[in-house]
Formats: sequence, C-alpha cells, structure tokens
Amino acid sequence: MLRALAALLTSVLALVAAPVVSHAALVEAPGASAPSGPGTPVRYSVEVERGIGEQPAVVAREIERRMADHRGWGAGHRRTFQRVRRGRHDVRIVLVSAATTNRMCAPLRVLGYWNCYQGGVVVLNHDRWLRPAPTYGSRVDEYRTLMVMHEFGHALGMGHAGCWRARSLASPMMQQGMGLRGCRRNPWPEPQARRPPARCSLTVTRVRDTRVLRVGGQALDVGTPVELRLFERVSGRWQRRRATATPSTARTSWLLRSDAAFLRMTMPGTVARRACSAVAAVTPRST
Repeated sequence: MLRALAALLTSVLALVAAPVVSHAALVEAPGASAPSGPGTPVRYSVEVERGIGEQPAVVAREIERRMADHRGWGAGHRRTFQRVRRGRHDVRIVLVSAATTNRMCAPLRVLGYWNCYQGGVVVLNHDRWLRPAPTYGSRVDEYRTLMVMHEFGHALGMGHAGCWRARSLASPMMQQGMGLRGCRRNPWPEPQARRPPARCSLTVTRVRDTRVLRVGGQALDVGTPVELRLFERVSGRWQRRRATATPSTARTSWLLRSDAAFLRMTMPGTVARRACSAVAAVTPRST
C-alpha cells in the first residue's frame, strides 16, 4: 500500500514538474508571404518555441524558401503555398525542443529524436534542425529541407515510401534518416524540375502635373524575399535609380522625381524563380 502511494505521489510530482507548452510558449513569425504560384494556396503558419535560441522571422524565411522552391511540392505550379498568420492557416509548422516534440507528437513515439505530423501540425525537432541524422552527416541545409518536405508531405496526405531502385534518388517521403537502403540522399520531391520565371508588374502615375512619380513594383509567384531594382531611361541608356529589399510579399513603392519617358523594374533570379522585368511608359507633363 505504501509503495503504491509513493509511486502515485512520484507520478503526480513528475506531472507537476513537467514543463507545459502552451500557446504562449510558441512565438508566431510576424508577417506573411505572397503565394508561391497561381491558384488557391495551401496556407501555413510558422511558430517557434520560446527559449530554443531561434528567431521566428529567420525560421519563417528558411521555411518560405523551401516551400516556394521550384523543386518542392509546388513544382510545375501543381500546388501553391502561402505563409499566413495563425487562425487563417491550413497547416501549422512549429520548431520546438526535443521534449516538446515528444509531447506534441504523442501518441507517436519519436523518442526525442524524430519529427512528426500530428493533428494538423508539422512538428520539427530543434535537435535535428541543428544536427542532422547520420545519413546526412553535416549537410544541415539539405536535412532541414528533408524535414520540411517529409512532414509537409504527410500534411498533403502522402505516406512513407521505400527505395524503389538502387542508386536512384530517394523520395522525400522515405524515412531517410533511418537509412537509405541503397538509394541516394535527396530532400526534394522534384529534384530535376526547372526554375519557372517570375512575373513582374510595374505601375507609374504622375503626381498632378509635377516631376514627381508614384511607382509601384511587384514580383508575382515568388513567395520569398527579393530585391526589386528600378531603372530609368536617360539619353538612350538604362540607369539605376533605386533598389529595395522587399519582404516575402515581393512588393514595394517609390516616389521619385524624373523626366524619363520609361521606367523599368527588375527582379534578380532566386533559387525558386528566374529573373523577371517590367517596363512602363511615363505619362508626359502638360506643355
């Protein structure tokens, strides 16, 4: 009887002492991204556990880059993804400690080591975010990609895959951290996919009848931060006027004084999209 009471007391104390991860312990990344392509997007939010030493905005940019990549689940514009604020999401992505991974993945047994998709939440283990499984060695960037692609694949309804042929590239839905079984490492769903072009748009309006121009630029179907560059046509040559590093909405506006007849905006190529540019004629001033 005394042993049973002691065991019960020990269990109660352990539950009381165990850290509880509430919504307040998860910090949501600020802002949102543009859709990664045309069509209705699959919307996801990004949250990071407080105290693990990661900045939510930085983690969100890493995940956005992977979700928008032309080799990912949206290859060929088959799917579109967009990061949104929590509450408007279809899927939550959280980066949490190993102990929190165990709790959020239960009843799945991840042993404080693996990641999971459980109850609409992609749970990424911070230990693996920093230290890949042995099959990936020191390839941290590639393994992070595999973590995101594999668990989000489950969110899209996909199950585990095996090695279908020796020396072939492994599917991201294969549990590559547990062994490659003759396949080669590969974190991407479509590793051979080509980068599609982005689409740039440029609008120019003159403020009353002054030299001041209101310029709006946007790169569409990018979904990651980019730099938008503005040029004006002067004496038959394009001269650079402005450059703005945009958030992942890839949109900006400028006010400038110019007598140019044409303006051009460009976006350099990114890992997810090829470069694009747009030209707009400037309405001349009244004479």
